[in-house]
Amino acid sequence: MGVFLRYYAAAAAALALDYGMSAWFAGLSAAGSSGAEGAAPLELAHPTLRLLGRAVLWYAAAALGLVGSLIYANVCPQALGKDPRTGRVPAWSHALFWSAHAWNYCFVRVTYWKRKRRGIAAATEVLDGWYLGGCFLDEVEGVAAPWACVVDLTNEFDERGAVAPENYLNLPTWDGQPPDERRFDEVGAFVAA
Repeated sequence: MGVFLRYYAAAAAALALDYGMSAWFAGLSAAGSSGAEGAAPLELAHPTLRLLGRAVLWYAAAALGLVGSLIYANVCPQALGKDPRTGRVPAWSHALFWSAHAWNYCFVRVTYWKRKRRGIAAATEVLDGWYLGGCFLDEVEGVAAPWACVVDLTNEFDERGAVAPENYLNLPTWDGQPPDERRFDEVGAFVAA
């Protein structure tokens, strides 16, 4: 099943929340105008606040839908702006795609906590001194920083491990998608150096 579906699901949830809020505000308006005892006054459902809430939810849904579509089409993994030299995601990306970054971070963090509770480490030593792991390199136990070399396949997370820029290579990929196979030679040469 495609990873893009979780972004579409979050977008749908934002739109459903908008629908639910609209119905709730409509109920407040109806109760306030009918003079029902104990009804919330119409001022609680101020039109500006309703409009602002709806705009935030629609923007969140649009950003989630856009990222989900990019993942589905497997195009433009650089869209989130991660710096290929430092591994940092810029502030403009967090501001522009806040809902996608928040959704992804929460999803990955919860998954990581579940795995940690089951005793699965953030990275696994596959050969002597060679580790394969996720996006929480700073939480790998028993490995002294800085890392000698990091090949980062993410495009949405800041590089959290201590690594010098000359020892860092980023091949931006969307979740659930393989990296560009034309760059495998570059990875081999980088790791061998």
